[in-house]
Amino acid sequence: MVNSVKPKKVLVVHPNLKILGGAELVALRIIALVLQRYGSQVTVLTFEGFDAKKINEYFGLGRWSGLLRIKTVKPPLVLRIASGKFHTLKIAYLHRIAKRICLDYDLCISTYNEIDFGTTGIQYIHHPNFAGRSFMRNLNIVGLTDIRETVPFLDSLYRLLVKFTARHNNEGIARNITVVNSHFMECIVHSLYGIKPTVVYPFLHVKQETHNQSWDQRKFQFLSVGRISPEKNLLELLSTFETIARKYPDAKFIILGRMDSQQYLNNLQSAAEKIKNVNIEILPDATDEKRSQLYAESKFYIHSKPYEHFGVSVLEAASAGCLTFVHDSGGMIEIITSDVLRFKNVSELIYKLTRLIDDATLRNDSLDKLKSSVNNFTIENFDRGIESAINNLKSHLLGNEIL
Repeated sequence: MVNSVKPKKVLVVHPNLKILGGAELVALRIIALVLQRYGSQVTVLTFEGFDAKKINEYFGLGRWSGLLRIKTVKPPLVLRIASGKFHTLKIAYLHRIAKRICLDYDLCISTYNEIDFGTTGIQYIHHPNFAGRSFMRNLNIVGLTDIRETVPFLDSLYRLLVKFTARHNNEGIARNITVVNSHFMECIVHSLYGIKPTVVYPFLHVKQETHNQSWDQRKFQFLSVGRISPEKNLLELLSTFETIARKYPDAKFIILGRMDSQQYLNNLQSAAEKIKNVNIEILPDATDEKRSQLYAESKFYIHSKPYEHFGVSVLEAASAGCLTFVHDSGGMIEIITSDVLRFKNVSELIYKLTRLIDDATLRNDSLDKLKSSVNNFTIENFDRGIESAINNLKSHLLGNEIL
């Protein structure tokens, strides 16, 4: 591992880079950074092949693109048949393969949460994959794992199967240089594994250069962006929309995001249709251009899921000039620092929304604070943080010699 001044061969582990979300954008940037800074040959271990042109499109690899390799892993048949179920078990299988081949590389990086490489590597944790529901319940946190069984015995049995499949243990995970996406997640990871991670915030990557339509000229429109899947609590968000519409009947409400489950999308659409006299539109798998257009033309953005680990879409909305409301929990409050834009329940949201609509001075002050806040989430800051993690790994393994 890191056995030369610059790592010649680097392994990056990420389950799926085909459909881009916040975690995937982080992964692509780390891949691009390693290629461009060190001229390393990078192999991406993943379940799905992906179009490497996306990295070029976003980060301009140029001549370094020839050093990128994709190594796909096919899960066992039973996991492929299970479709969207057993997500953690699938990741455990990928980690098992990574651990088997890791020693063939100078540097191993997981860009999708914790891993036991069998040696020291780097892990970027968006949320813990292998924590188990009991720990999250003790923290009064829900939605950070994919296990939905409420029977402790079944949860424990599943976790044992995951651990056996991945061949990992907590000591192996704690051995890595650990990076997390928020101070909220820093506390959770420290509690889980007894390690002190480094916070490296995801960065704002907006393809359009400006959103110069003033707030007053925008549509009276509420936008929410994120994966269309059960853990995002979108059925509860529909109820929030219905409550807002009682006070503002001319408002339009839009849910936009990547579809993870056709069944859940069907349930969501069915629930929306039952809400009478409320203008709700659901846009699964919309293009980047459509998302940017909606950010630019909407007055409001709402992210109501509690304990979100970070929230790239929140960052995008704030940057685009939307009045961005978030639940007062998790990593989102590190982006939305103003109490005026944070809420604990729907009643508080309605109260604060009404204040901002009625008070132009307070509204303009809030929009200015949003613009100032997003300046902290730059690609330059992200790159410095990741390079520091690589240097820390080098220092850890070979003394104080720095890459």
